[in-house]
Order: sequence, then C-alpha cells, then structure tokens
Amino acid sequence: MVDALFGIGLARPLQGAFLDAARWMNAHGARVIALDVPSGLDSDRGAWVGGVAGVLADVTVTFLGDKPGLHTGAGIDAAGQVHVDGLGIVAPAGDLQLVAPGDFGDIARPRGRDTHKGSFGSVLVIGGGPGMVGAPLLAARAALRLGAGRVYVDCIGAPEVRLDPVQPELMFRPYGSLEGIECAVVGCGLGTDAGARAALAWAIARPHALVIDADALNLLAADASLRESLQRRQAIAALTPHPLEAARLLAISANEVQADRIGAARRLAMEIRAIMVLKGAGSVVAAPDGRVAINPTGSPALATAGTGDVLAGMLGALLAQGFDAWQSALAATWLHGAAADGLGDIGLVAGDVAPRAAEALRALRERG
Repeated sequence: MVDALFGIGLARPLQGAFLDAARWMNAHGARVIALDVPSGLDSDRGAWVGGVAGVLADVTVTFLGDKPGLHTGAGIDAAGQVHVDGLGIVAPAGDLQLVAPGDFGDIARPRGRDTHKGSFGSVLVIGGGPGMVGAPLLAARAALRLGAGRVYVDCIGAPEVRLDPVQPELMFRPYGSLEGIECAVVGCGLGTDAGARAALAWAIARPHALVIDADALNLLAADASLRESLQRRQAIAALTPHPLEAARLLAISANEVQADRIGAARRLAMEIRAIMVLKGAGSVVAAPDGRVAINPTGSPALATAGTGDVLAGMLGALLAQGFDAWQSALAATWLHGAAADGLGDIGLVAGDVAPRAAEALRALRERG
C-alpha cells in the first residue's frame, strides 16, 4: 500500500476519514510505502502533529531533500527505511546534517607511532554518590577504551573505593588533589547533595574541557548560580541530557522536549553556551552557533541502565585527546550508537558498549 494522504505541510492532527485510513493501513499487515513523509508526522520535528499517531510506514521515499523529522523521535519508527529522491534537482544545503564518519575525519585517522600515554590526555571522572559507584566506573572504563592516556576516578560517596578489579588501570584520587587534566566528566551517579554541588562547582571553575551528565544536569537545573558560572566559562563544555533532564533545564515537560527535539537541543546549546547531546532515538547534537546534527546509529538495545554514563566517558576521552569539540560530540554519539547496531533490541549491557565502540573506531581507522 502507498500512503499518499498528506505531505510535509500538514498543520493539524489527523481526524475523521483520514485517521481511519491511517489506522486501517497500520492494521492491515501489508507493506506500506509513504510518499515524502508518513501522513500525520511533522517532518521537521519528528513528532506526530497534535499528538495523534498516523501512518507507520515500512519505507518512506522522500523528495528533493531529506527531512530531519524522519530520523529522530517518533519519526524513526514512523518512517522505516528512508530513501531520498532528488527528482533531478540539487537542493541547497541546510544547517542540519545526519552524522557520518566523514564528519569527524580527524578522529578517524590512525595515531602516529611515535606517541605515548602523555600524548593522549588525562580524564577525571567525578561521581559515585552513595550506592552509585558503578556509574563513574562505567564512564571511566569507557574513557580508557576510547583512547585517553590516563583516567582518574573520584567516587565522592565511597572514598574507600580505591581499585576497580575489572579495570585496574584506573587511578583513584580526590578531585581536589589533581591538576593538569585535560577533561573532567562530572555527574555519573553523583547525587545532588552539598558534596555533589561542591564537586560540580569545582569542575566548572577549572580551565579544562568538561562533560556534564546525569545528576550534575539536575544540579544545574536547580541552581541558577551554577548555571551562570557555566555560561561564563571560556573552556569547552558539553552536556549529555536525556529528554527529562533537558526538560528540567528548559523548565518545560519531557513531552514538550520530545515534540521538538531539534528545537530543544538547539535552544539549550545556545542558552547554556555549550555543546548539547540530547539522547534518545535519533540523538540530536547541537552547538551554540546553531549547528545541529542527528545521529542515525543505535538501536533499542541501548535502552538499559548505564549506557549514558558510557557515552559521557567516551566523549570525555575524545576531548582529552585534543580533538575538536564538535567532531568529538559527533564521533562519540555515532560510535556509541554503532556499538548497538546489528544486535537486535535486547541483550546489550552498558559494559559491552565501549569495547564495541572502540572496535568500530578501529575499523574506521583501518579503512583510512
């Protein structure tokens, strides 16, 4: 069956005979091909117009140029496989891209042989409030796998933890005792008490690159002074919220974030003056200058505890190695998703992700 009910200009939710037709197509069991966009879908935002679900296509043939809404949020399941037919016309380039390895070329180049651990920077992971030690360990292990020369950990709620028997290469130090690191990753299992706030404030005040995740994002949302300090910061900062964390930062609902994931990520990046990785189906990467990219890799197998901590550690490793911040965000997001590609929808655990991401990066470098 061919869905040719509505195109990209739909401004109101499906209703009446049109909604009946969409539901009939979904229930019929036949293969559905949508023309330009599945009827009922907002082609710019990847959300159903008016919140009313429309056609779920197996294939979408979209015309002239690709549509961002086909690659994020509800649009991913609605569109199925996407094919672009330019109709013989060269469309002008927009300000939005689908992430591909060519977008982070510096990271995909092999390392020089005359290098050592000091050539690839140091990462400090701060987190691990009471009962949450696993989160910073996942981030730290991921930073090692993605090439950081040294990785330090401070589990602020469990100072007795001084060894990771799975990854004995990790070094445990109080965050205040370290100088000269290239990137700090703060927030993984951090908590939101006074000690957690002090750790985040310390990290913001230092001149190194900074990745902010999880509880540290909630602290930013609740504390205007921390947020102002971050906005004044001159060094690189990258935030990795999921939709609820993004909603808290924007003082809106998670449903509103999901209704316009691209707009939410762009607004956050511009307001906080930091690179933003809005996680979820079709993760959105946004920069303060307005650039936006959608990541096409990944699967529902990533929907399990700890995978966000791994992404934060991977991004911290790339920043510590001195790579461009925009390229680092694109590469970390793409590699994180690539680690789950081809694995179906269950069975992956967070600890599996970084080794598979490193294999994906190694394959890119071997291809040159």
